[in-house]
Amino acid sequence: MSEEEKRAICYVLAAIYHLGVAGAVKGQNNKPQFARPAAALKASQLMGITQEELARQIFASGGSSTLSRSTSMR
Repeated sequence: MSEEEKRAICYVLAAIYHLGVAGAVKGQNNKPQFARPAAALKASQLMGITQEELARQIFASGGSSTLSRSTSMR
């Protein structure tokens, strides 16, 4: 396994951890939002996307949204 592959695995695991820390709560108008936005921000940075894109993907009403294959790991 290359160093780049090891780093990518660590980033994915760290993002999963930070998403767990971020949690979710109902906000205004019963819209879901992150309970701890700072942790969500860290997760989004690890995935190379904006926090807004992360929220859109996670809280999409259809439940079928996925991140695009072109999303790069930093």
